[in-house]
Amino acid sequence: MSSEISNDEKQKKQRVFIVNSIEATVRIGLVVLVIYLCLTIIRPFFVPILWGLIIATSLYPIHKWVTAKLGNSDRISAFLITFSGLGLLVSMSIGFSSALIANLKTLSGKFTRGENIIPVPPESLQDWPLIGEPLYAFWLNATQDIEAVLIQFAPELKTFGESLLASVGAMSIGFFQFIAAIVISGFVLANADICKDFSVRFLTRLIGENGPAYADVSGKIVSGVTQGILGVSLIQSALALAGFVVMDVPAAGVWALLCLVLGVVQIGALPVIIGVAIYVFVTNDNTLTTVIFLAWSLVVGVIDNIIKPLVMGRGINVPTVIIFLGAIGGFISSGMIGLFTGAVILVIGYSLFQAWLANSLELPAPEESTE
Repeated sequence: MSSEISNDEKQKKQRVFIVNSIEATVRIGLVVLVIYLCLTIIRPFFVPILWGLIIATSLYPIHKWVTAKLGNSDRISAFLITFSGLGLLVSMSIGFSSALIANLKTLSGKFTRGENIIPVPPESLQDWPLIGEPLYAFWLNATQDIEAVLIQFAPELKTFGESLLASVGAMSIGFFQFIAAIVISGFVLANADICKDFSVRFLTRLIGENGPAYADVSGKIVSGVTQGILGVSLIQSALALAGFVVMDVPAAGVWALLCLVLGVVQIGALPVIIGVAIYVFVTNDNTLTTVIFLAWSLVVGVIDNIIKPLVMGRGINVPTVIIFLGAIGGFISSGMIGLFTGAVILVIGYSLFQAWLANSLELPAPEESTE
């Protein structure tokens, strides 16, 4: 009799277990389905939202300063910062596009009229060891018969042209993503306290009692890395552009943009600056201006090595390869805007992972709001 009761209890427990398992599976499935649908809907806006959050976090100290000057008006401060950011982005894009179009029109006009679009190489180039003679001969041939040179390298130029068109298309998409990101950052700054409280509550729920400290550290990492990567690269490329424009270097905007990209991926703008400096050295007849430009190029080429440690040295110790992989991976996956977001995200993940591994990181206490 007791064995029959025991069997009935086992069967009852099994039925309860099966019912609970099915119910839990259905609930988990519904949660996963809702999360999947939400991610699918928000996926086209994920990169601009992410970049907007990064911009807002980086500009938060400026936002607080402007807010204090305006009598604690958060929304007016956020509007002014957003409007200034949009104006700067649009004006820089228009200036770059106008300069590029003007250079292309000039080159096209010279090519149509049969004029030389390549300056004659200086005789001193022949005295360079190893590469002097062949480089001089190739350069001279290009000035005399540019069409033959173009025909000779037609396959390579075709491939380059296709890649260039694809890059222009990606840059156009990235431009509109930047606009969306700046607008989103404005909304985040206007509701900065709400967003900060949400991040603290989320990380507290996810991590535990160290959530506020991790939120504070994450904010400092975002600010330090964004200013150290993007800020320093922008300063360096702007200074390089100023020198290129003064020396009337062809396609100065393109070379400055290349300096910006190389600076973000941690290769550095020095290779481009050295190449332009060599071009100016062999084509410019004014010795004084050439020497001044070479000195300027040397300073601009190494300025990132001086500024970057000062900006990123606030408790952030990240290997260069992490930033490089983040920038390249972000560019491959998300285009031009991913060049910046990828580096920041990977640095945040690496830093928090290192903190988790160490398990003895002295996390600073979260800063209390002074408001």
